[in-house]
Amino acid sequence: CRTNAATGQCLDDAAASISQLFRTTDQHTFAIFIRADGLIADDPARNRVIVNFMTPGGRLVGATSVAVRTVP
Repeated sequence: CRTNAATGQCLDDAAASISQLFRTTDQHTFAIFIRADGLIADDPARNRVIVNFMTPGGRLVGATSVAVRTVP
C-alpha cells in the first residue's frame, strides 16, 4: 500500500500490485506485506520480496528487494 511518509500508515487498502505515476520530483513511500504458509527459511539469496518500478509501457526503470524470513 502507499503510505503516509510521516506516519507509515497505509493510505489505501493493501493490494497485490499498485499503479502509481511518478513525476521526477515526487517522493512516495510504500509498505509491503507478505503472508507465509509455514516457515520461510533464512536464505536471502532465494527468499526475497522484489519491487519493480515500470513505465506505463512496461519498461523496467528501477527495482529494489529485501530478504525475508520467519522467526520460529
